[in-house]
Amino acid sequence: MNSLVVRITLVWAVVFAVAAAPVSTQKGRKAPKPQLVITSATVLTDPVLDKSILTITGFNFGSGTPLVTLGLVPLAVISAGSTGITAEMTVAPGSHLLTVSRGPSPTDLGVFEVTIGAVGPHGPTGEDGAGGTLRSGGDEP
Repeated sequence: MNSLVVRITLVWAVVFAVAAAPVSTQKGRKAPKPQLVITSATVLTDPVLDKSILTITGFNFGSGTPLVTLGLVPLAVISAGSTGITAEMTVAPGSHLLTVSRGPSPTDLGVFEVTIGAVGPHGPTGEDGAGGTLRSGGDEP
């Protein structure tokens, strides 16, 4: 009788362990990759090389070279690591959508809005270009 109880307990323990196992250890299934996330993007100009370099920081970029686009323009990746990417930037000033992709899954894609240069409306300038305020009669304050 005791051996029957031990066998039932053992079978139950094995069934419970397989059912409770993480997805990554079940046969034929892999755990999903962690979400790729971009936390910042900075543009630096190298006056010696006369090039603009885009530095992207974040996490879960992976170990290979990702596809980086800025406003749908592919950028040449200079270096890539799991938390940072540098790429040569060839895009005009303005607001652009930055994408980093390491594969086909939705978790393999990160997006970030980047503003390059001064954007927005410009205020009026005075006669000397100093941006002074003119009174209604045309006289300066």
